[in-house]
Amino acid sequence: MLGHLDQGGDLLIRKLVRFLAAALVLALAGPAVAQTSIDEAERSIVRVVVILETAEGRMLYGSGSGFVVAPNLVVTNAHVVAPARQRPEYGIAVVPPSGEGLLTARIIAYSPLTELALLEFQGGGDTLEPVTISTVEPHTGDGVVALGYPDVDYQGATGADLLRPTPPSRTSGQIASLRDRAPTGDAIPTINHQAVISSGSSGGPLLDECGRVIGVNSWHVSGADTRETRGVSTRVSQLLQFLDEAGVSPNLSDERCLTFTE
Repeated sequence: MLGHLDQGGDLLIRKLVRFLAAALVLALAGPAVAQTSIDEAERSIVRVVVILETAEGRMLYGSGSGFVVAPNLVVTNAHVVAPARQRPEYGIAVVPPSGEGLLTARIIAYSPLTELALLEFQGGGDTLEPVTISTVEPHTGDGVVALGYPDVDYQGATGADLLRPTPPSRTSGQIASLRDRAPTGDAIPTINHQAVISSGSSGGPLLDECGRVIGVNSWHVSGADTRETRGVSTRVSQLLQFLDEAGVSPNLSDERCLTFTE
C-alpha cells in the first residue's frame, strides 16, 4: 500500500512539473507575442501620396499614411486624398514599407464628415497583409501605439525619398480620454491619446499593445494656454460602419489585449 502511494505521489509531482514548465513558457512568451504583433502590423502600413501630373513630369503634392484592411484595399483620411477628388491632374499612389515602389491607387469610398477614405491599389503581391481590427471597447489609461509617416521624421527629405519604400515610424503613449465629438465639433466617437503624431501621420492606425487597430489618427491638437498636444483618432465603431457601407469585411478580434502582469 505504501508503494502505491509513492507511485501516485510521483505522478502528481510529474504533472506539477509539466504545469509549471508550461506556465513559465507562457509567461516568457507574453511580451514577445505582443511585440511581434506590432511588428506584423508595421508591414501593413503604407505611405499615401498625392502626385501632380505636369508637362514637366510628376511632382509630389502631399502625403499621409494608411493601412491595409483587406486585399488591395487601404484606409486613410479623407483630407489626405481630397485634392485627387477635386482636380483630374492629381493622382494617388501608395508606397509600401518594403518591396515594390509606387503602387497606383484610386478612391472607391469617401466620407469627409468622418474623415475616412478607402483606396484600391494595384500590385504589391502578398507582402501587404490586412491588419486586425479590435472590437473591444478602449479605456482611459490603456497603452497605445501610433504607426505612420509623420512629417517630423522627414525634415530635409526630397520628393524622391518619400516615394521609396520605408518602414513606418512608431510612437507610444496612453489613452488620455474618450470623446463623443471630434475637434471639428462633429459627432464622431474619438480617442484622445499621448502617442506623438504630426502632419503626415494622418490616416495611420492607432493600435493597442497587441498590434490591433483601435482607431484612425485623424487630428492633432494643442491646448490654447498650455500648448500640451494630443493625438485624436476616429474610433473603430466609426471605421467599421464606414467599411460595412463599402462592402468590406476586415479581420476582427474580440479578445482583450492582456497586460504583462495579467
